[in-house]
Amino acid sequence: YSFNKKRLSIRGWAFLDNSNSKNTQIEVLLLNDKTGYFVELTRKSRPDVTKHFKLDYNADSSGFEIDTDVSHIPEGNYKLAFLLKNEIENKEGLLIINKEISIQ
Repeated sequence: YSFNKKRLSIRGWAFLDNSNSKNTQIEVLLLNDKTGYFVELTRKSRPDVTKHFKLDYNADSSGFEIDTDVSHIPEGNYKLAFLLKNEIENKEGLLIINKEISIQ
């Protein structure tokens, strides 16, 4: 994770418990008290995640990478959030992490 003025860069992974990550949509948002803004990401293969957690389901498609300009987002303080949806299995989850980004 890095944030430098107007550029946000994140590499990581996210998956829903007991769900095939191939069928899971990952969205990243910047949230404040009033609204949220979606941030563009690129999905990445992460077979190491399935192996590391010794999962009996596939999390190989859980990786993502963000490297984007956020200058279009209004000034303010934002929390980083991950929204995961698997419509095939009818599951979703929202994780708001303890990282705050200040856009000025």
